[in-house]
Amino acid sequence: MKIQQQMVLASRLRDGRAAFLTREGNWSVDIASGAVADDPEQAAALLVRARQDEQRNLVVDPYLVDVRIIKGRPSPVDWRERIRAEGPTTTV
Repeated sequence: MKIQQQMVLASRLRDGRAAFLTREGNWSVDIASGAVADDPEQAAALLVRARQDEQRNLVVDPYLVDVRIIKGRPSPVDWRERIRAEGPTTTV
């Protein structure tokens, strides 16, 4: 059975943009820079770290999102998080 990979997604408090927690403990709007957890323990540790930044008023509402790696780049499984990560969709 394959374990679901996860990342932490939150909103930056200063501008509201979706941001991903990096392995270095920073926040990036580029999903490719985000830390990907390969097991539940790693995911839980990332979320604990993110909640510390929430307490420091850097981000709001950090949560785990399921991702899969496509062509070496993480991509959220859920459509809502995919839109947050890649920007809004528009039709002309």
